[in-house]
Amino acid sequence: GSCLYHLKMWEQDSPWHPEHKMIQIVITISESYLDRLETLAESLRVDGLEITRLYAFGVIVGVADKEVILKIRNYKEIISLLEEKEVFITPPPSDTHSFPEE
Repeated sequence: GSCLYHLKMWEQDSPWHPEHKMIQIVITISESYLDRLETLAESLRVDGLEITRLYAFGVIVGVADKEVILKIRNYKEIISLLEEKEVFITPPPSDTHSFPEE
């Protein structure tokens, strides 16, 4: 159908390429920069980080690809950047062990 065609077109125009693996990261901000957390978060967004959680005590959880991570690792405000896991758009397979045995 024509819907599929439009989706294909949209994917080509979209900056998010399917081959970019997104990685969930946890960023810890230095205490001396906590008063500028919002500003920092905005800069990270501009650099391509998709922020999912923002904690006032200086922890930012977000999703980014490798290139973005390399860019934001250079921030002087960041004390640590942990890569949690690769995030895939497809849902995980259902766990068959979650049902009690008959």
